[in-house]
Amino acid sequence: MRRRLIAGVAVAVTAITLLAGCVSGKPMPVPTEISSASPSATAQAAPNPVFMAGGSAAQNRAYFDFTMTAYLHSITAADGKAMVNWLVSAGFTQSTMEVTPDKTSVGLAADTIIVSVRIASACLIGQINGTGYHSELANTLSTGRCLVGTTRTIDW
Repeated sequence: MRRRLIAGVAVAVTAITLLAGCVSGKPMPVPTEISSASPSATAQAAPNPVFMAGGSAAQNRAYFDFTMTAYLHSITAADGKAMVNWLVSAGFTQSTMEVTPDKTSVGLAADTIIVSVRIASACLIGQINGTGYHSELANTLSTGRCLVGTTRTIDW
């Protein structure tokens, strides 16, 4: 039994020696964790976007997204009326907005609420659902509207 053990060790040493000859003389790099340096005192955060009265939809998209993201972080559940009011308080014109219903046809809370703002022939479209906020910049439809399907009457 001892001879078998010694023979097994000898085979293993020989195999390691042969494999070592297949490797280049350079050691393999070892991954290391890179820590990011803390921001310097001179580094400044980018300024918040601002509303550009008379600007295009494309020019106001960053502000629209900024405003809708702030709304999302201020609520526990989305509400179409509150979304419209939030955008109006941020400078967007209520008469150019469309919003989808808060409730389904059977009275359940809607999974997604979409709001749009039409600026000239373009639309800022924001959607809030269970995964967060998403937006799109699109051309108006041939009807002059931004959203397809049923929307709420904005009469408040």
